[in-house]
This record gives sequence, C-alpha cells and structure tokens, in this order.
Amino acid sequence: MHALHIFTLAIAVFLFVDALPYERPKTKIDWTFLILEKLQELNVLFDTGSANLFVIGDECDSPACSHKLKYNSYLDESYKAIDLSFIVEYVSSAFAKGSRATTDIKIGSLSVETQDFRLVDTISDNFADLTFVGIMGMALSSASENRQLTPITNLINSQALGQPQFSFMLGRDADKTPSELTIGGSNPARYDANSLTWTNLVDNNHGLWKIPLDDCFVSDQPLGFQDRIGSIDTGSASIIMPSADAKTLYGKIPKSVALDKGFYSIPCETNIVISLRFSGMTWNMDHRDFVLKEGENCFGSIQGIDTGSDTAWIIGIPFLKNVYSIFDQGEFRVGFATLNQP
Repeated sequence: MHALHIFTLAIAVFLFVDALPYERPKTKIDWTFLILEKLQELNVLFDTGSANLFVIGDECDSPACSHKLKYNSYLDESYKAIDLSFIVEYVSSAFAKGSRATTDIKIGSLSVETQDFRLVDTISDNFADLTFVGIMGMALSSASENRQLTPITNLINSQALGQPQFSFMLGRDADKTPSELTIGGSNPARYDANSLTWTNLVDNNHGLWKIPLDDCFVSDQPLGFQDRIGSIDTGSASIIMPSADAKTLYGKIPKSVALDKGFYSIPCETNIVISLRFSGMTWNMDHRDFVLKEGENCFGSIQGIDTGSDTAWIIGIPFLKNVYSIFDQGEFRVGFATLNQP
C-alpha cells in the first residue's frame, strides 16, 4: 500500500463542464484504461465536485467529439456493456449521454478492476474546446447517480491505499509551479504540517465535500456571513456564491461593476486580498487568483449566481491554489495547510 503522486500541467479557467451552474477548468492528467496488451491514455478532469466517471467513446460523432482522442471499447478486453443508458444535463444547454459499462482501469501504478463508468456517444457543442475527454468524479460515492462507486472508493475498499485520502496542490501559471495529486495520503514535502487544520463535513452533505465556512474577508474586513456551507471543488474555475453575497463582497471593491452571468468587472490594478475562514483559521488568496485578465479588461474570479440555497457556496480553484488540500474519505473531513515554498 502506498501513496501515488501524479503531476499535472497548470490549470486554465473558464470552461463549462459541470452539472451545477458554475465554470470548470481544463486539467491535463494522464488516466489510463487497460486495453489488451497496451495502455490507452486519456486525459480526464479530476473533480471533487462530482462522483461520476465518464469518457468520450469512439462512436461519438457529435461535432464536439471531433479531433479528440476517444476511448475504443472494441479494443478493450475487460470492457463489459451494461444495458442501461444515461444522460447528464449541464448549464447553458450542455449535455452528455450514452451508456453504462465496466472495465479495468489504471491510475498511474494503481489498478481498479471492473470499474463502473459512463461511455459518452453524444455530447453538446459546449465541450468542443475542452482538451480533456472525460471526468473522474472524486466526491463521495453517495453523490453519484445510481450509487456508482468511484475509483477512489474502490481503491479504498480493496485496501490498495495507505490511507483513505487524496490531496491536491494546484499550481499557478505566473509562478510556474506544478500541480500534484496524491492518492492514498498526502505529500508532507508540499505543506507545513503544523498549519494543517481539519474541518468535518456537514451532516447534510449529499456526498459532496461540504464544510462550514466561518466568514469571508475583504482586506481583513469581515463581511459577517453566517451559516454558509462551502463545497470544496477542484473542478470549479470560480468561487461561486449566491447573488446577494456576491453583491455584498463586490460592494467592498471600488469600481466593481455587475455583469451578466453573475460576473463583475474590476479594475485591473486591484490588489485587494480576499480571505476565507474555516474552523477558526483564515486563509488568504493571492490577489492574482482573484483578478482575471481578458485582453484589456479584468474580472473577479468570484461569481454570484443561484446555487440552490442562500447559504450554499462552491469553493473552487482561485482559493485552492493558495492552500494544500487533503480530502479524508475515512473521517469525512477536509484539511487545509500552508503550502511550502518551492
């Protein structure tokens, strides 16, 4: 039993690929299916905000499937079809549909036999510009449709991991720092162990990594948010909060202007520090993770839209780049720690 460290490329932003109304990035990570005597490598998104596993199959003839590397089930000796269809609907009319199946997979040196997954044969145009060809959900299995066991759950159940945990370090383009996923524990070289702070999942978590948020700060000024619940989501390119909360936050940022889809324009020279507090520990965001530049214009990486509740937040990459995050499936908790300097 061991921990597997997987390095990734830097994460980009502003791509829709989730069932919830927020945006997801593209992440290049090699995830492999076992196919006969050779491996077919497929790039997928490792996503703590969902629990389903799907890949685009070679029978997908949708325009968005063109020019993508596809999974070829005909070459897969361990592939077994399940006579059930599926459809996943996304925001902006995005969708993916196809059939269910099982196969043996490898993630680095870790193997999972008879893994349940979804094989996509039709997909909407919203996926056309995405470089990855699938999503590997890393939420709890109870969040999956039809209670599909996630690869992480299967690895835990087979006692293949040293600890029932996985951890992320998300790099930043500007600093040329790498990203790293560790499965089976954490990488102590990446963080200050003395700073590690755990927060238990809320009871009504629906299988997601939902933890209570103490408050949010703008330049050390508390906003007085109470009873907020944050879903920790490595797949979200934004921090998502209800529109009223976003209005309060951006009200503290000079010259911010509300735009469509819950975004706000902000001055490009903005260097305000946004902070989030969990379990009494306050974590600051680098202002570069808050200010998103597009040409000569700048926007905040915090988005205000309907999250399904006045207290529901999605805590995505802009925050997670600033901490080392550990997801503990054994104790149902999330840990944050200070990143060690490279």
